[in-house]
Order: sequence, then C-alpha cells, then structure tokens
Amino acid sequence: MKAMLLNQFSLSVIYANLILRHMLNRFDQSLLQRSTHCGWAKAIARALDSYGLDSRAIFDHCGVDNRVWTKSDERIDGDTMLTLWQQAVIASEDECFGLRVSQFVLPSNLDALGHGLWASESLEQMFFRLARYRQLVSSYGNDDNSGYEGDEFHIRFGYADEPPESVFDAPFDTFSCFIVRICRQLKGEDFHPLRAEFIRDKPKASDHFSAFFQVPVRYSAPNYLLVFDGAAIREKLLSGNNELAQTFDQMSEHYLSQYEALSLPMQVKEIIKELLPKGDCKQENVAAKLGTSARKLQYELKTLNHSYKSLHEEVRRELALIYLEKQGLSISETCFRLGFKDTSNFTRAFRRWYGQSPTKRLKS
Repeated sequence: MKAMLLNQFSLSVIYANLILRHMLNRFDQSLLQRSTHCGWAKAIARALDSYGLDSRAIFDHCGVDNRVWTKSDERIDGDTMLTLWQQAVIASEDECFGLRVSQFVLPSNLDALGHGLWASESLEQMFFRLARYRQLVSSYGNDDNSGYEGDEFHIRFGYADEPPESVFDAPFDTFSCFIVRICRQLKGEDFHPLRAEFIRDKPKASDHFSAFFQVPVRYSAPNYLLVFDGAAIREKLLSGNNELAQTFDQMSEHYLSQYEALSLPMQVKEIIKELLPKGDCKQENVAAKLGTSARKLQYELKTLNHSYKSLHEEVRRELALIYLEKQGLSISETCFRLGFKDTSNFTRAFRRWYGQSPTKRLKS
C-alpha cells in the first residue's frame, strides 16, 4: 500500500513538472487585462446544460472564444465574462443561478491553482493559497481582504467599483458557494461557515442558500463575507500533501509573476522586500526607487484598488511564514528582517494574521 502511494505521488510530481514546462512557454500578454479563468465559463456551460439550455449558442452570442472548450488555461476578458454571466442568468430564469453553477466548479477547472488547493494541508493553507493567487482565478473584483479577526477567519470580497446595472450577483454567489463546497470535499459534508453575508438583495428562494450554507444568510450586507472557526480551519487534513502543494505553487507562482510582471503593485512589493531588513521601508523611499513621489504613488495604487499600507502588510504576512517555517529562522531574526521594532509588536501582528502567536504556531 505504501509503495502504491509513493508511486502515485511520484507520478503526480512528474505530471506537475510537465505542466510547469508547458506553462513556461504559453504566457500571453493579454493576461495583463482584466480577465477570468475559463474554468468558471465551463462551469456556467454545464449549469446551462443542466437546465436543458444550449450553452454553445449562448456562448457564441456572447462572443466567447471557441478555444474555451479545448484549452484548460484559456482566459476570458472581463467585459465578455460579465456579458456571459448576464445572459446565462436571463436564460436560466433562476435567481439562484450562482448556487447551481458552483456544483460544476471543480479544483481541476482552475489549473495548477486548483490542484494546489486540493493538496493543502489545512483549510487555512487553502484560504491563504487562494488569496495569494486570486488573480489567477479572476482579476475582476476588489483586492482580497481575508484574515483572522479574533478567533474567527473572515473571507471578504466584492466589486472593485460600483457594479454596472447589467451585472448580476451570480459570480459572487458562485464563488461563495465554491469555497464552502471545496471545504466540504476536504473536511466533510457537515462542515459549514459560522456566518454568511451577501451584498445582493434577499432572493425569493433564499431558503436554497440557507439550506446550502447550513446557517442563516444575511442579505444587503456591505460585502460578501464568509466567517469560519479559526481552530477548525487550522486542523490538519488527511488529504493534505505539502510537497505536492508546493510543486503546484511553483507553477502558480510562475504564472502569477508573468501576470503581474508589469504591474505597479508587484514592483512595490519587490522593493518592500528589499528595504524591509534595512529598516528604511517608508513609502517615500519606495516611491523614490520608482522615480515618483509618495503622493503620486499612493494615487496610482488607489486607482488599481491597492494601497501602500495593504501591500506592506501583505509582504510582511507572506514573509513571516517563509522565514519561520521554511527557512527556520528564530522569532527575533524574523522580527528584525520584517522591520518590527520588537518581538511584542511582531507577535501581535502575527496573531492578527494567523490567529495564534508565532511560538504556538511553531509548536503546532
């Protein structure tokens, strides 16, 4: 049995490396535009077919490229995708269409990221993995705002700007339900969030959502929000495979770096990583390295739905785990490299990010 599992693992790594080599050769500059992974479109097609509708005809009407049917890594521009959602909701005549679509979204639909999600050692790792590579799923919507609030883990998302009148709530309904579905696939069918909130108005068939989430859903909320028990999501998963997950992370990391190569937020994050250990990671210094002023940098980041503060926080959060868990650095050395004045400030920040102190995290 052990030999069989090792052989399966070896084949998975070989398969992963083959995909990685393929990805190195297929980057398209069009990915720098607002776009969505074709896996979502394929789920929409299957949902439409389940109603007895002609998904191909609807896709053709919306101008979706035929390559979406044959390529696993195709991306669809934002405007086309929003039109597709609109027409699909109209055709289905179902105000809970997003819930139906979520039935047909599989981790494998999302390329290397999907496989990485499936191999995560805990739901916490899966959530952070999804947050890290969110642009690979879709670059439409606001910046991710997920993390611990006390003993709870909050996943909060929504539109980057005010949605056009033609845009329905289905995309975010689908994403909310997809998150819970993959949690249940990894954790068990009884798993459910503590709370669920939607921006959308309460639908007539709201009982469908309550039955799915297994908790009452709040509507007309400021954001889409899923709240989970922190201790529950940190539990190790029997299906977890950290080595395999990291192999797929390499693919996602490469793809993301290509995607963000020309983006201002990515440039800012790289400079922050460079300046943090030197203790001079002020916004003015980062702006100077980019040949601009702090005020102009802040304005340009705001137009991209980012801020210097959020990027600075994101870099620190990502590097904290790398330094402590992967590089084996001490808490004091990690504190120094991340630019904290003392370990107490670092500990408070770490507890805010990961729901526990760095000492407790290392022991677990």
